[in-house]
Amino acid sequence: MAADDCSTEYHLTPKGWVIGTSYFFSNVNGKEIAPPIDRVLTLVGRTFQRSAWSPDERSLSEQWRSPIASDIELAELQRKFPCPFRE
Repeated sequence: MAADDCSTEYHLTPKGWVIGTSYFFSNVNGKEIAPPIDRVLTLVGRTFQRSAWSPDERSLSEQWRSPIASDIELAELQRKFPCPFRE
């Protein structure tokens, strides 16, 4: 059984990143936060620890992408606003 499993949604908007809902072992941790209506990308940062003696395993995955935002637009926004979650 895992010792720790936390994840947080990060929504990229034209104004920068907005932190969304956090989860602890897949359950909402605190308050559920609706994604901003102007988001163009949602990433999920996850920190997982297999046991109390294991190092943290960190990952970042894409959860949602706007069907109308181009790859160039997304790359420009990500260059302008680096994601606050670091792997």
